[in-house]
Amino acid sequence: MDSKRGERTFQQWVDDVGNPFTGKYDDIVYQMPFIHKGIQGIADFVVKVVNPETGVVSYEPVDA
Repeated sequence: MDSKRGERTFQQWVDDVGNPFTGKYDDIVYQMPFIHKGIQGIADFVVKVVNPETGVVSYEPVDA
C-alpha cells in the first residue's frame, strides 16, 4: 500500500517528479523519490557521473 504525501500517493509523487535519467534535469537531484522492483524510497541526492575515459553517464545515490 502506498504511503500518503499530502493528498498524493507515493506513486503519484514519483510520477510527478518524472525520470531524472532523461537528461532534462540538473547534475544533482535533491530528495529523489523512486520505486524500483517494488521497493520505494527517497534518495537524499542523485548525482550524475560521467566517466572521463568513455563518456558513459551514470547516476549514483548519495546519502546526506
